[in-house]
Amino acid sequence: GSGFKRKGVSYLIEAVSRLGNNTINKNRIRLLIVGKDRLWPYKRLAAKFGIDKNIIFNDYASETEKYYAASDIFALPTFFDPFANVTLEAMASGVPVITTKKNGASEIIEDGKDGFVINTPFEIDALTEKIRALLSPELRKEAGDKARKKAMNLTWDRMTEETLKVYDEIRAFG
Repeated sequence: GSGFKRKGVSYLIEAVSRLGNNTINKNRIRLLIVGKDRLWPYKRLAAKFGIDKNIIFNDYASETEKYYAASDIFALPTFFDPFANVTLEAMASGVPVITTKKNGASEIIEDGKDGFVINTPFEIDALTEKIRALLSPELRKEAGDKARKKAMNLTWDRMTEETLKVYDEIRAFG
């Protein structure tokens, strides 16, 4: 999406750079950033950290499922998102998620089981370590499978039903 600053893109770039060139090259890491924003500050930052060749910037896409299918990890180190739908989309696609407690969707993630949650984007070392942990194919598959299973239970019908239950409880006291 847009709003790269709010979504912590610069912190993600730095976190990936902290993996080190050996890890980046050995694991053929590419950071795919999909969305529309001013790119030059982020391209300049990537060049500063020496990972500009490892980042692909792409504008909005109509077939987002292709980006999830091409991804091994989804990271959104956001400063604020009431509930970033992309989090649930990634989970439904079987992609483990790393996000912050500032993303309302973090409430559905069981930290260390179906994804990871850090406190804020400022925790670059923690973000780096969560990415490093998910470089393990076994952990990535296990977390991705659990994420997909959880997301498949979070249908619009179920969410509507749960919301209506809350309204009914409130009305009962009103």
